[in-house]
Amino acid sequence: MRLFLFSVFCIGSMLSPPSAQCAHAVVSLKKGNQITGELSSIDTKGNIKILSPVSSATLEIIHSSVLDIVFSDKLTTTKHASELVLLNNGDLLPCSLLSLDRTSVSLNTWYAEDFKIPTSTVSNIEFHTRPDSIIYSGPNDDDIWDTNTNWSLKPKALRCLGKGEISRKLDLSQNFIFRSTVTWNSPRPKFKIYFCSDSSEAEDMKESYFLDISTNAIHVIRSSKFQARAQIGEIPVRLREFPTNSLDIEIHLDRKTKTILVTINGENYGLFDDTSFRAPSGKFINFVSNLQQNSDSLTVSNISISQWRGSHLSYGNDLSELDLDRDTLFDTEGDKLTGEIQQLSREQKELTFEVEYSVEPLLVPLDQIKSLYFSNTESETMKDPARKYILSLQGGGSLSVDSILLSKTQILATHPILGEITLKPRSLQKITATSNTDE
Repeated sequence: MRLFLFSVFCIGSMLSPPSAQCAHAVVSLKKGNQITGELSSIDTKGNIKILSPVSSATLEIIHSSVLDIVFSDKLTTTKHASELVLLNNGDLLPCSLLSLDRTSVSLNTWYAEDFKIPTSTVSNIEFHTRPDSIIYSGPNDDDIWDTNTNWSLKPKALRCLGKGEISRKLDLSQNFIFRSTVTWNSPRPKFKIYFCSDSSEAEDMKESYFLDISTNAIHVIRSSKFQARAQIGEIPVRLREFPTNSLDIEIHLDRKTKTILVTINGENYGLFDDTSFRAPSGKFINFVSNLQQNSDSLTVSNISISQWRGSHLSYGNDLSELDLDRDTLFDTEGDKLTGEIQQLSREQKELTFEVEYSVEPLLVPLDQIKSLYFSNTESETMKDPARKYILSLQGGGSLSVDSILLSKTQILATHPILGEITLKPRSLQKITATSNTDE
């Protein structure tokens, strides 16, 4: 029998004025321990305070025990930036680029203040990263999901005990970006994520793509009614090597070209090509848990699906022959130019780019630029990129910081390039304590 999961929330809460409140979070600890509750603070030593159903009093957890913190609270409107700046230390800054020249880059962010940073600290800039529109963001209190058994709708998350499957039909666009965070409490995690499927139940599917995720690897599979099920890619990721028991999964799907880009925990694992006649046209997203024990759990949160224009970090750029002594520009048609970036003005909507074969610098319209890669002749390479925390932002992006101080009203952090920064409440999706996960 199929069940439809939904929950009713208090109307009075919608009428109450906004106020500072604790953030609902899942805290992963060493030795497979996990605590869910309302996170009230992180102090200067990295110790956290959380109010959990397992204790009548607020728990204070020492920093050295914490692996990561995943926040369940979602923004009412998912934030997306028009540009993405990649720093030399690997951080990704979603932003609106205000200006740049040979010495500095100025940018505006939704999650913090405006920044002005040395150009020598920037590796590359991606343009047109804002999706056309959000298809789905959740889970939410009033969501309806189709399930058979063992799945339940928790605050801002879907949770399964043991085996079970859950699905939802959505108005998926031809090209879209899928994001979610999956956490597990099991020694042998095994689950599947289907997309573009033609049925709410796996056994009835004829057309779909799916990720088959197990302890030893992640396989990208194409299921078709016209031919045998085929593996179109394999990602060499071992879940047992993730002490946090969680994955941040991002899938960029271009159904026109039948290509899939999979990103795990912020790392791109390449493009996978589907050689079948056409891509699946289904509208379902399905999560299938194959955990063996009913005491084991699988939790899916931070689900975001948005339309995609087909432009992504390194997507379609041939980086194998980059001239590291010169700046490189990729336009929206995939053509490459090498030269020297002079200046960019958002007001003038153009980039001044010097090339050897032209007497005058090129004035390139911003809407024709896909990517800018900066030469490394004057770059400031971070000598010690290892930081205590990695902050994953809502809607994408990450910051590696040396310290973090969290209260009900603000988040303070120290960044090696940006300096002392103040982040807006609810701007974070996840905090990873790298000094503990590397042990």
